[in-house]
Amino acid sequence: MFVLTSSDGKFHLISKFGRVEKTVEAHSGAVIAGRWNYEGTALLTVGEDGYIKMWSKSGMLRSTVAQTGSPVYSVAWGPDSEKILYPLGKQLIIKPLQPNSKVIQWKAHDGVILNVDWNSVNDRILSAGEDCKYKVWDSYGLPLYSSAPHEYPITAVSWAPDGELFAVGSFHTLRLCDKTGWSYSLEKPNTGSIFNIAWSVDGTQMAGACGNGQVIFAHVVEQHWEWKNFEVTLVKRRAMQVRNVTNDAVDLLEFRDRVIKASLNYGHLVVSTSLQCYVFSEYSKTPQIVSFVGNRVTIRRSDGSLVHTNISPYPAILQDYVTSSKWDDAVRLCRFVKEESLWSCLAAMAVASKEMTTAEVAYAAIGEIDKVQYINLIKDLPSKESRLAHIQLVSGNFQEAEASLLQAGLVYQAIQLNIDSYNWERALDLAVKHKTHVDTVLAYRQKYLDNFRKKETNKRFLQYAEGIEVDWEKIKAKIEMELSKERERTVSGPTVRSSISSQA
Repeated sequence: MFVLTSSDGKFHLISKFGRVEKTVEAHSGAVIAGRWNYEGTALLTVGEDGYIKMWSKSGMLRSTVAQTGSPVYSVAWGPDSEKILYPLGKQLIIKPLQPNSKVIQWKAHDGVILNVDWNSVNDRILSAGEDCKYKVWDSYGLPLYSSAPHEYPITAVSWAPDGELFAVGSFHTLRLCDKTGWSYSLEKPNTGSIFNIAWSVDGTQMAGACGNGQVIFAHVVEQHWEWKNFEVTLVKRRAMQVRNVTNDAVDLLEFRDRVIKASLNYGHLVVSTSLQCYVFSEYSKTPQIVSFVGNRVTIRRSDGSLVHTNISPYPAILQDYVTSSKWDDAVRLCRFVKEESLWSCLAAMAVASKEMTTAEVAYAAIGEIDKVQYINLIKDLPSKESRLAHIQLVSGNFQEAEASLLQAGLVYQAIQLNIDSYNWERALDLAVKHKTHVDTVLAYRQKYLDNFRKKETNKRFLQYAEGIEVDWEKIKAKIEMELSKERERTVSGPTVRSSISSQA
């Protein structure tokens, strides 16, 4: 289904086969624009009479959204279909559809605004005016870009679906722009003014309604990608040119369907067409590593040629420092290189080696604040066994962490470890097996369910809840007693070892 607005105040709902399904008397004077919401369940129309109206999919009037005193030339839905954007003279207005909600309005141009668009991906707004400018705004009305004045009024603006590009139409002018506003390319078709622009769903083509009564079609080409010594250019809709700048070798990749998206990184070119996805390697098919010495790699391609490439030397240096337990040198290296991937490697190596001070520095460098806080919590734990278990937990070794606690006789801590991980069944199993803290597990389980406003449905928990009374004061006292025992054990440990040493 599509909608066709007309100058006699009507709009027509037309099937994809071209049959008129319904004609609706909508406005006094011309219906200037019509826009479906993103779900296709509601239609907005604006007209010369200054009314903005909302209609159902079948053409029934739902509401009059706004009534202005002058013609409204364009309208756009917000990303969530809960707001609308429309121009009124030199002003832009964002009106929520919820009653009694705040309307945002601001002066956007020095002339009448002729066209607007609002992208659902990047949440940015486009406006075009008789002041011969096009502008980019955020959804709060803050200006992000304003073009220099053009020779003629800007009559059309339209976002590509993914929000990375937009098109601008004017008299004998079609311009392609980046989402930040600057221009990629300019075409001068002999079309008169381009009054409206629509993109294909894949964002590779556009159609424009022209003042000379014709429809212009355009395709996005000459897109460019770079990685190291390789350049890839989309030269046609179905062809890409790959160039190695070190030896000027050129290869042409041809596809059966038009190219929609592409990415060039990490030695691979990924190309998505309308029907398939292709992955190409700068090493071709089935390459083999001939030698790997230091940071230099030699690769033999399927055609027999040898390709020499270098990798970063820093990971190997970091590995040497860690192997030699030179943690300060490892930290200094990461601070010098300033690469997040290297800090991440150091964090993982430090945790694996139980070097938590270094791990804390590394996690802080990559912004993992929750892990920094957890490491600080580990430092405050009362016993070596607890600290070791939680270090294993940071490393992802949950079973080893639990086993360490049970082996050390810290049953409550093992139960609490499972409670904190919402592993309720295992926590109850341990409590029942060791005949302790069953009420603790039941209490925390009930608190968890209450927070989410749910009722207990697990038969085992219901069974034990019938015969056990949950008393938070007793539970807290038991927990404090367990922690006190662990602290006393930590204090007494070195004394025993000292006496054994003196006897020896």
